[in-house]
Amino acid sequence: MTPQEPFQYIIMPARLPKGADFANVHNTVFSFWKSTWTKAFLASGDPDTHWQEQFNNYDLVTAVLVGRDVVGCHLYTFHNLKSLAALHGDYLRYLPQESLNILDNSNINFVMSMEYLCIDPKWRRTTAGVALSDVVTGLGFILAEKWGCQHCVGTIIKGTKVDLIGKRFGGKVVNSSIKKYGYDLCLMVIDLADKRKHPDDDISRLIDSLWKSREDYVEKGNRNTLVKAS
Repeated sequence: MTPQEPFQYIIMPARLPKGADFANVHNTVFSFWKSTWTKAFLASGDPDTHWQEQFNNYDLVTAVLVGRDVVGCHLYTFHNLKSLAALHGDYLRYLPQESLNILDNSNINFVMSMEYLCIDPKWRRTTAGVALSDVVTGLGFILAEKWGCQHCVGTIIKGTKVDLIGKRFGGKVVNSSIKKYGYDLCLMVIDLADKRKHPDDDISRLIDSLWKSREDYVEKGNRNTLVKAS
């Protein structure tokens, strides 16, 4: 099996629009996300279950499918750091002032947060042929650029090695003193102007292939549900 063969990449608004013709796949992605993170949190101490209510507050959700099965997904939100409302939202309010100062001093005032990356354990590298976590993340960087966003951020649970994914693309950890839901997190930032090609050529080729063949339900008439970053 070549890595390119079985996969499909889809982009959807996290809030399902009225009359959307992709409700089934949207519900399937949500169920996968909820099930995956419920198991992860239970294994390490379940936080306040209000995290399950956050899905509908994101801007975009992306997923990789094999047939009708979801094998990975990622959630994204655009934040204007000049907005007091954004700074008091569920994502940015957990950042210590030190982190916000680092962003401000770097003239970073508009970001896309990348959250809740999850990959079906059955589709690890030995099955998929590549690290799908790197593929989904790399596709997210392309999406941010296409939406006019120059910087991506992620708060990463320490010890999960997700920071290594970002570093392979040129991301940098700028703060390691964040706490959320009882977890110790670090803040990673990537300036997409400095983004590097992934060192694994198979992953780079799959990212390019999936982006070209993507199914984008936001582009298909539903962009009015979002305000495009510019």
